[in-house]
Amino acid sequence: MLYGEKSREDLCKYALGLFQKVNKPALRRKLYNDLFEKFNMSASRADEMITLKRDINEFTPFEVFCVAYFLDKSCLSRFFTAEEIKNLSEEKFVDETIDFPIIFNNMAQVTDTQWIGVISVQKLMQLKKARLINYEEGEQRALKRVKSGKTEIYKPYVNYKSVRDIKKAMENGEYIPDPITLNMPEGSEYSFENGNVTVYSLPKGMFNLDDGYHRYIAMSQIYDFNPEFDYPMEFRLVNFSKAKANVFIWQQDQKTLMRKVVSDTYNKNTIQNKISQRLNQDPGCNIQGMIGLNGAKIDEAFFNALISYFFVPSDIKKEEEMRTIISITNNLRDKFNAVTSQNDIFLGKYTNELLFTTMFVFSTQVEPGTYADKILSIVNSLSEEDRKMMNVTSAGNVRIKAINILKDKM
Repeated sequence: MLYGEKSREDLCKYALGLFQKVNKPALRRKLYNDLFEKFNMSASRADEMITLKRDINEFTPFEVFCVAYFLDKSCLSRFFTAEEIKNLSEEKFVDETIDFPIIFNNMAQVTDTQWIGVISVQKLMQLKKARLINYEEGEQRALKRVKSGKTEIYKPYVNYKSVRDIKKAMENGEYIPDPITLNMPEGSEYSFENGNVTVYSLPKGMFNLDDGYHRYIAMSQIYDFNPEFDYPMEFRLVNFSKAKANVFIWQQDQKTLMRKVVSDTYNKNTIQNKISQRLNQDPGCNIQGMIGLNGAKIDEAFFNALISYFFVPSDIKKEEEMRTIISITNNLRDKFNAVTSQNDIFLGKYTNELLFTTMFVFSTQVEPGTYADKILSIVNSLSEEDRKMMNVTSAGNVRIKAINILKDKM
C-alpha cells in the first residue's frame, strides 16, 4: 500500500483529477473550511495543492489523503490499508517552525551577495516543513499553464524521469551533489561573519528556491518514507534582486536548456526584452504593469517573440541599438494607447490569438483609429484550427503559417 510506496504514483495521478474538479471559488472555500476543521490544514496549504502551485510529488501522503478524504472518500481503500485510513483520519497538522535568526555555517563568500557551502537533506526538509521555501513565479524557469474549465492554473515543468533517476542515485549513494540555490530576496536582513551567514528576516518569511527543483522533489519523495534519510548537497545562498535572479536563471539555462521562448525572457540583454520592460514600466503607457510570466495579462515570453519578429530588424549594429529600442518602444506605446482607448478588451487578458493579431496589425499600414475594430474583426473570423496556429513554437519562432492566415484575413 501507500506507505510501502507501491501505490504513490497511482495515487498522485488520481489526485490530480480530483483537484481539477474543484474549479469554482465556492467549492474551494467549502473544501478549505472542511480541511481546516477536521485536519487543521491551513487554507494556504490546501490552496497550494488544489491550484497545483506546487508539484503533486512534493506533497506528503498525509496531505494527499486529507484532500481525497473529502473529494472521494471511497477511493482511499485503493491506496491505503484499513489501518492507515483509521490512523490518518485521526491525525492533525502541526506546522513546524524554525525561529529566526537562521544560521548557515561554514559558508565561503563568492561576492557581496553570494555564498557557497554544504547543506543536508535534513536541513532542507526542516525548512520545507516550516514552510520557508517558496517558488516565486518570476524566479522560476517556467511554469506550465493548465486549463480546467474556466480555471487556469500554473504548475512547474517537471521531468519525472529525471526525478526518478536522481532519487534512485541518491538512495544508492551514487548521486554527485550539485548546487541547490536559495535566494534571500530584496529586503532580507542578514549578516556574514566568521564564515557564517545569519538570516534575521525575509520579506515574505521564505527563501526562494531558484535552482535545484528536481533534486528538491527527489529528496522530498525519499524523506516522506524515510525521515532518517540524509545526503550532502552543494549549497548556494544568494541575495539577488528579481532582475539579477532572472540573469542567474538564464545563465543556468545555458547549461540545461528550457524552452527557448521562455529562456529568452530571462536574458535581459535582448532588444525585445528591453522594449517590453520599458513598456511595462512606463507610466505613460496604458499597458504598464500588464506584461509578465505565468498568468499576466500579456504573456512576456510570447510578447517578446512577437516584438522580435515584427519590429526588431535582424541586422542592427551595436551603436544603433539604443536608438532602435527607443523608437520601437515609442511606436508600440502609441499604438497600445490608441487601441486600449478604443476598446476595454485590450486592457484585459490577451489570448494567444488576440496578442498575435494585435502585433500583426500594428506592424501593417492600418489607420490608428481603426486598430480595435480591425483586430477584433480578424480574431472573430478565425476558425479553431486557425487559433491553434496563433502561438510561438518551442524553439521561440513565430509560425509563418499563422502570418499567412492573418494576411488572408486582412
